[in-house]
Amino acid sequence: MLRPAYGSAWPDRLFEDGGEIKSGASILNYLRYTSLKPKLWKKKGETLEACCKTCSLARSLAWRTANKHKIRDTSYKKKFGITLEEYETKLKYQNYCCAICETPQEEFNLRFAIDHNHKTGEVRDLLCGQCNIAIGMAREDANILKKMIEYLQKHSK
Repeated sequence: MLRPAYGSAWPDRLFEDGGEIKSGASILNYLRYTSLKPKLWKKKGETLEACCKTCSLARSLAWRTANKHKIRDTSYKKKFGITLEEYETKLKYQNYCCAICETPQEEFNLRFAIDHNHKTGEVRDLLCGQCNIAIGMAREDANILKKMIEYLQKHSK
């Protein structure tokens, strides 16, 4: 007899005509055609409740839409060690402009990138995507950036 790996008993839906479904293939086919996701079964009182892929996706999307600030705050803490509040404070301190090119935030579709030292992890400032990529392409090396400036000045005549 097959035993469920994710719960102590099969839900009533997996029983056909009062008998047990005995083959693994028939269980997989049943799940495939009913779009049940066994991993989403949750205990609700004494019974297990199944959630279809569509409902699960809708619930997840609704939560992510309603909690964008929580997701962003968690991401900033995990990646850079700062909170969303610290990000907003730094942005206000920069007058809502990129720290290098001073282009206002409103001219971009995306939020400013958090520029940080890849060796120490220290957060520097907030940059537009183009300035952040330029620093990354120069491997965060001031000598390369100086040579780039010299090159542009030499060929701008």
